Amino acid sequence: TVKESSNHVYHNNVLLSESMQKRAENLSETSIQLNEIVKLIGDSTKDANDARDMMQKTTKIVTRVHGQMENLSGAMDEITQYSDEIGKIIKTIDEIAFQTNLLALNAAVEAARAGEAGAGFAVVADEVRSLAMRSAEAAKNTTTLIENTMQAVTNGNKLATTTRDIYDENMAIIKDINVIIEKIASSSDDQARRVKDLDQSISDINNDVQDSSKRAFETTQATKDMNNQTENMKSIVSDLEDLIGRNGR
Repeated sequence: TVKESSNHVYHNNVLLSESMQKRAENLSETSIQLNEIVKLIGDSTKDANDARDMMQKTTKIVTRVHGQMENLSGAMDEITQYSDEIGKIIKTIDEIAFQTNLLALNAAVEAARAGEAGAGFAVVADEVRSLAMRSAEAAKNTTTLIENTMQAVTNGNKLATTTRDIYDENMAIIKDINVIIEKIASSSDDQARRVKDLDQSISDINNDVQDSSKRAFETTQATKDMNNQTENMKSIVSDLEDLIGRNGR
């Protein structure tokens, strides 16, 4: 009958409206969770960007220190070179002092042979020999000092080279970390965009569900009104039948 069909439609519309409302609530909860995920991804992206900036600053500092180590190594090489030159000069001075000492000894021998006439010359020869010996001693001490300096420079150069190698290794590690951070930041940005797109899609679906739920409710109300009208019509028809029946008698 019309009433049964109407009741069936009404019942189905009620179930549809309740189902749509429940889906709308679930979608709203999902949208809230997605917003929280978007916030977490945004925080992760910010942390990744901050880490990237920090690594870039660290790279600049390490690069600057590496350059300073190169300059220090170059300066030590120059010191070594100058020390070699000074050592050659000291060696020449030592040789001159040795020759001067020999000449002074020969002069003293000749002065002794000259007797009283060479007494004054002997004094000068002694002074020259004494000066030559002091020069030789000073040259020897200077040579020792230069050798110690060169050894210290050599040790410093080795240390600078080792430090430079360590900085090179650190630079390689920093570059690798930089690449990883760049990938994380890029991935976070991509994930954030995808989640935002998904959130927008869910929001659109939620709006559609809300509209469908509203239409289902309106259809339910219309069906209910139609049921009422059917009941009224049924009552009117019944009254007409009674009236016709009475008149027929």
